[in-house]
Amino acid sequence: MESLGGEKIKSFSDWTLPICLVVVVLMGAVTSFFPISESNDDWWHLKAGKLIWEGELGWYSHDPFTESAKDKVWVNHEWLAEWLLYGVTLIGGLSAAILFKSIVLVGTFLLVFFTASGLTARGGFGAPVYLAAFLAVALAIPSSQFTFYIRPPIFTFLFLALYQHFFLQMGGKAPPLKMGIALAAVMTLWANLHGGAILGCVVVFLMGVGSCLDAFFTNKGTNPSSNRAILGWIYFGIGVAIASLINPYGWHLHFLTFEMMSQKWLTERIAEMLPPRFDFIWTLPLLLIPALCGVLRTGGWGARLVFFFLLWQGVSHVRHLPLLSIWAAPYAAVFFAQKFHRPNRIALIGLGVLPAIVWLNSLFPVFPHSLLANGLFRYSVLFVLILLSIGAIVNSKIFRNPFLIACSIAIGYVVVYPGNRPPQFLKALHGISWEGENYPNRLIDLIEEYDIPGEILLNRENYSGYIIWRLVPERVRTFTCSRFDLQGSLPRMELESMLWCAPEPWKDEVSGRTIPSWRDLWDNKYHFDLVILEKYSDRFEPTPFPLWSHLDNPNSGFVRIASETFPGQRFPDQVFSLFVRKGPEIERIMKELKTRPLLRDHPSP
Repeated sequence: MESLGGEKIKSFSDWTLPICLVVVVLMGAVTSFFPISESNDDWWHLKAGKLIWEGELGWYSHDPFTESAKDKVWVNHEWLAEWLLYGVTLIGGLSAAILFKSIVLVGTFLLVFFTASGLTARGGFGAPVYLAAFLAVALAIPSSQFTFYIRPPIFTFLFLALYQHFFLQMGGKAPPLKMGIALAAVMTLWANLHGGAILGCVVVFLMGVGSCLDAFFTNKGTNPSSNRAILGWIYFGIGVAIASLINPYGWHLHFLTFEMMSQKWLTERIAEMLPPRFDFIWTLPLLLIPALCGVLRTGGWGARLVFFFLLWQGVSHVRHLPLLSIWAAPYAAVFFAQKFHRPNRIALIGLGVLPAIVWLNSLFPVFPHSLLANGLFRYSVLFVLILLSIGAIVNSKIFRNPFLIACSIAIGYVVVYPGNRPPQFLKALHGISWEGENYPNRLIDLIEEYDIPGEILLNRENYSGYIIWRLVPERVRTFTCSRFDLQGSLPRMELESMLWCAPEPWKDEVSGRTIPSWRDLWDNKYHFDLVILEKYSDRFEPTPFPLWSHLDNPNSGFVRIASETFPGQRFPDQVFSLFVRKGPEIERIMKELKTRPLLRDHPSP
């Protein structure tokens, strides 16, 4: 491997590292510092934190939010994160929570950058390790941005990066006693912040198995030092497993993951559990193909097993892309340093393409969006990027410059087009902490202003988190929400039956459950006083929900109090509507309103 002369390395390092750090921080901030606008779960996490702060929600409390789970004990595996996130809002409101989330994520990818730099530096490349590490992290951040929300998984991202950092620092060997105790303590913290702690246990297990494979393939396990290394991983794994059980729920914490993933009907309907749209993530092949090459060349069997496990998880579920990107980045950096170890002008010019694309997008918003909206074009570009990544492996001299240009263009595309991060970042800088276009905030204002009575509110889970934040449990209960680990699939099936007014009972072929007809659910099992429902389904266009049409009928026993425009969806006349069960109190309210207003603006709370 060719290295640069000492003087050139020194002068190059003087400015390469600071610039790389600044750009990594800037990219992390742009992709993570944005108002709450599309994540429903942020709201109920914050509300749970509020109840924990006020002593109204304990470790073994029954569900305080929903009618469908009111008799269930909530195994709240994210209690400490919710307590912490709400505590931050007490200091500076929602903006402080957004800033805290951004700091955690920026810190995570700075740690990945230093991990990648350290791993690459062991190859003796000198100053280019910083450019290689930067390029890998610059590809990893946009690939991960689609789950950058004010939610407990951000701590799993951080702790995975931390574990990887120390594992690579040890060269794949088990951590020594003091480090092992420290990492076990981190696992205890992890297990109380997020149920993703089970991932840490899986990573440690796979690293231990990899250590056994390394010993077998190198010296058939006869070397005493190899045997000690294997025993080290066994002891460390036992310690980590025990540490993960130091939480209010013990082993039940880990079983939640398996219970959730076993409900196929449900996981197929959760957006975050679906495979990612690869045509929207052009950065992914540019990161993963080099990372695959790097982990096969320089990683031990443990690192390879973790990589392939996370590769399976990442291509299966969009919510796991950050985990895959974090683990892949250091190995992609090794590949970049090996293949592109001579820094040149094209690498520096490439760094300027991203801001150029961002500004061009703001100046000419119609042209790129009309072209990029074409699925055939997006997949064609994706195919070219895959070919460039393979070409960079086969012949780096020919494909180096095209590959670097492709990286900068892909980064700009993912951040700007599917992510829409730059304008959101600017809004957050101007103090906008949330946007109401996806939430029925004016209808909820109406419920509070006119003190509209009711005990149970029927709504879809898409915006249940915001309703919980505003109304639950102080005023009403929602029917169900997006806490699927608690709810299970049955309430979601019952909701489908009611939304589409299923005339007869129907059977789910996967679970074997028989779901009653909507009339049986509506008249016998539940008694709803309030309904907040959008007019059109987001699955078919433009098809009104039969339940919405039924409730809008004068003979339904309900009255439509008001509607609110729903600009977050693609139908121009999409609205949220508030239906209330008829009664003397509602007649009074209708007289005060005089008409059914169409509420349009979305003021902040």
